[in-house]
Amino acid sequence: IDKPADWRVATAMEFDEADGLFKIGNYHDFADSPFLVSPSFKLLSFDYKGATYELAFQGEADFDEEKVLGDVKKIVVDQVDMMQDTPFERYLFMYHLLPYRFGHGVEHKNSTSIVSGPADFDDDRFYRGFLGVTSHEFFHVWNVERIRPEGIFHPDYSTENYTTLLWVSEGMTSYYGGLSMMRAGLTRKNSYLSGWARTIRSYKNTPGYGVNSVSDISWEIWSKSFGAPPNTSYSFYSMGNMLGMLLDLEIRHLTENKKSLDDVFRYLNKEYAQKNRGVPDGDFLKAINRVSGKNFDTFFAKYVDGTEPIEGNLRRSAYAE
Repeated sequence: IDKPADWRVATAMEFDEADGLFKIGNYHDFADSPFLVSPSFKLLSFDYKGATYELAFQGEADFDEEKVLGDVKKIVVDQVDMMQDTPFERYLFMYHLLPYRFGHGVEHKNSTSIVSGPADFDDDRFYRGFLGVTSHEFFHVWNVERIRPEGIFHPDYSTENYTTLLWVSEGMTSYYGGLSMMRAGLTRKNSYLSGWARTIRSYKNTPGYGVNSVSDISWEIWSKSFGAPPNTSYSFYSMGNMLGMLLDLEIRHLTENKKSLDDVFRYLNKEYAQKNRGVPDGDFLKAINRVSGKNFDTFFAKYVDGTEPIEGNLRRSAYAE
């Protein structure tokens, strides 16, 4: 990095003091490692289970450092403990705090870049959103950055890369982002359930759910994201979020709470991520069937690969055997 002497650098890449170079093992990880280069960012950190977590804040905002650090750590503790895995020695949260309205977050293998504004940590709505996007992006450490669909495992950067599993990669990350916030004690139960009420209302009022399956929406995002006909599309984030809840509850019900969606993601992490291989499009269903000992083929035929409406009383639909 060619920079003024008093500017600092924050990145997940390792810095070699001997030759002054930032180093990483391959091009894919290099392309997935953003840099923050600035004269003024604030850096906080904590350790958990052998790894260091750094929080870099760029922008002007006053906040209680101990509270923010403690709340982010609660999210990390919940998710690391759930996955029973820490696949790095250091992880970096990069926060870009803005004075105007904007929100964005992007996951990276050992870091995340989050943009929030207007940054007011005394405002409950802002702070909930700040922690919510933090929780979502951190779960990507496993889901999509390591538990990665085969179609985008080592992407060809010159063209589109297709998979039907984006509803898992993003939607189920949304599910665990919210669930982790409640498990960590950062969201009250009533608020969590109210959020689900809004999600279900949105589902019932969106015609696109009856037109295209969520696997098709995932596959066609390259071609339809900027020009889908009216009332034919929807977000695979929201549908994947709902399917995550339904699958989690049904696995728990059918196994008398001995297994859950948590076990499915731990299985995928062990059998795919830790063996450095992508997840073929059909293997998410196979993983659920294997872990639960039940058959979810009908569920997937109806609600993942099909467009059958999700009923108010799911027990009547007998979608798992």
